[in-house]
Amino acid sequence: MKRLPVDTSALSVDIGCYLSRCPASLIDDDLLLPTEIPNLVDHLIRGADGMFLWAKLMVNYLNSPALTPAKRLETIQHVIFPEGLEKMYDRILVFIGKQGKTERNLARNIFAWLTY
Repeated sequence: MKRLPVDTSALSVDIGCYLSRCPASLIDDDLLLPTEIPNLVDHLIRGADGMFLWAKLMVNYLNSPALTPAKRLETIQHVIFPEGLEKMYDRILVFIGKQGKTERNLARNIFAWLTY
């Protein structure tokens, strides 16, 4: 299998463009309190470390209606170094685990459907 070398710093610019709308969108939807958006975007870019999948998963996670504005801000601010996908998956699984029985069963069924 051949691999193409990709410069993560170049990808970070593109990921920054993608993520730059995220905090503003969350604020517009009253899902995040107004705060310093550039710092939040910098945290998210650092966490993505050149991975679009991580950025997309984080945006989906932050748009979850079950999170409070304070929890969204805390999640973004805790991204202080590049995170791997494992950390993002752990965050999602912990979030699912804190939900009610119905939501956990739905998540379990979705994972079962995906594996088939």
